Amino acid sequence: MKIGFARLAPAIRTMAVALAALLLLSALAKPRIVAAQSSTLPMTISLPYFIAENPADIDLARDIHRTVAADLRRSGSFAVIEWWRSDVRAQARLSGQVARQGDGRVKIEVRLLDNLDNRFLTGQQYLTEVENWRRVAHDVSNYVCERLVGKSCSLETNDQK
Repeated sequence: MKIGFARLAPAIRTMAVALAALLLLSALAKPRIVAAQSSTLPMTISLPYFIAENPADIDLARDIHRTVAADLRRSGSFAVIEWWRSDVRAQARLSGQVARQGDGRVKIEVRLLDNLDNRFLTGQQYLTEVENWRRVAHDVSNYVCERLVGKSCSLETNDQK
C-alpha cells in the first residue's frame, strides 16, 4: 500500500504548526526557579533544647544548646529553629543530651536526623571535663556542618577556656 506525499502533506503541516505553537508557548512562559539544591539558601535545622539528665545540669545543657545554635546561625549555612514540633518542616533535626558522669566529667550526646524522612543520620558522643563544654559545643557545630554541608564551618569564639 502506497501513501502519496500529497496525502501526508496536510498531516505534516498540522504537526509542524502544532510543534511551532508549543515552542512559542514554552518561550513565552515565565521561568520557574527551583532552589531546592541551591547552595546559597540556608538549610533549615530544628534544634530542640538539649536534655539534662540531672536537674543540676539544666544550665549547662542550655548553654551548650545556645552555643551550638549561635554557631550554626553564624555559619550562614543554616536557618535554625530552636524548638521542635511535628508541624515544623525543617530539613534536619539535631537533638542532644547532657549527663554528668560519676567521675565529674560530662557526657554530651547528639543525634542528627533527616527531619523530612524522619531518619537517623548519625550521632556522636563527647566525654569531657565540665570546663571544656564550650569547646565541645563548637565541635558539635562543626560536626553538623561537616555532615550536612560537607565542610567544616570553623566555628570558635575567643571566650574559650
